[in-house]
Amino acid sequence: MRLFPTRSFVSHRSMFLFCFALALTLTWGASAAFAQAQATAADLRGFVRDQQGAVIAGATVTVRNPEINLSRTATTNDEGFYQIVQLPPGAYEVSVEAPNFKRAVLTDVVLTVGQRADLDIPLEVGAIGETVTVTGATTEVVETSRTAVSNTIEEVRI
Repeated sequence: MRLFPTRSFVSHRSMFLFCFALALTLTWGASAAFAQAQATAADLRGFVRDQQGAVIAGATVTVRNPEINLSRTATTNDEGFYQIVQLPPGAYEVSVEAPNFKRAVLTDVVLTVGQRADLDIPLEVGAIGETVTVTGATTEVVETSRTAVSNTIEEVRI
């Protein structure tokens, strides 16, 4: 009867523990990288409707951030829904155009890290070329998809 395990048993056990630790480390690292990638941008979505609340399909929604020279465009679907994902945090100008409606422009729409912002945009009936501009210190966007309390410290405050 042996009091100590054989050498091959020890080497197999050591190899198993090493592989297990390596797999655990790689899984943890990959999930941390994925979480970091998810938390560096914001999403903007919502509905485009007329003054009576009817949806407007085929409207063009453009978001523009002049600070970083970024512009993204989306078209509303049959339900009037639009979604623009992976936007860097910052202040945006959102414009919406549709045939037979006045162009709507919302300025100072501020998006923060990890935010999924809902912004419904009403359009007024009017001639092509007319514009309705909504300005303010901050156009409020509402995040209705999750119930979390958070604070973001902006670069300016650091």
